[in-house]
Amino acid sequence: MKVGIEDLTQLEILRSVFTLAFVIISILMGIKMISKYFSLKNHEILTVGLTWIFLSSSWWSNAFSFLTILLFGYAFEDYLYLLLLNAFTPLAIICWIYSFSHIVYSKYKYHITILYLLVCLSFLFYVLIALSIDTTLIGARKGTFDYSRTTIPLLFALFSLATAIVTGLIFSSKSMKSTDPIVQWKGRFLLFAILSFVGASILDTLFVGPYGIFRIIVRLILIASGIGYYFAFFLPTRLAEILIRR
Repeated sequence: MKVGIEDLTQLEILRSVFTLAFVIISILMGIKMISKYFSLKNHEILTVGLTWIFLSSSWWSNAFSFLTILLFGYAFEDYLYLLLLNAFTPLAIICWIYSFSHIVYSKYKYHITILYLLVCLSFLFYVLIALSIDTTLIGARKGTFDYSRTTIPLLFALFSLATAIVTGLIFSSKSMKSTDPIVQWKGRFLLFAILSFVGASILDTLFVGPYGIFRIIVRLILIASGIGYYFAFFLPTRLAEILIRR
């Protein structure tokens, strides 16, 4: 779909710039977390990094479509936009549940992981099939960078957010009860990351349309949540020392 930068409003441009910043930061942080796997040889660390990369996928469509508009005067068609918007979230949930269950509930890790695999892969297959039949089965365009989800994708999004809240609260609560002050702070950062990410995601889903400044603020909250998520697993030594002294 041909769209030039001159066709975008100033708020759309500003919002897209912040969205692109969030996506780039998320991917870089995810890659940095994944790189720790090669020294630690810990599979949970690998899936922790993949989780955040895939969680940012709901904003890939906006970010990458904006890039193609800048470079080629072309915006993503409905199929590609909706594919990026929906197809990678199930992978994020699978990766997160793998990490969560192996770290917190290792006794039931296979039961929990298999259950989520069935749910998430079923939704992924539905998305792929529905998009190949009719893109409006998944979502409808409301603007250059705005799409409203249909019932099933919306329900899965809510299911994903509920999973993030419940598991995040359990994970962070256990960490904050630790006798190790560093682990306690990691738990606090995880709690902040989960609550801010879920809150921002809900607001971004509910307020589709001309809420320019509001949605820019949402992007800033998402960036902050990403930083909190990174610190929850890889708290820099210098920062840890400062926090513990306080």
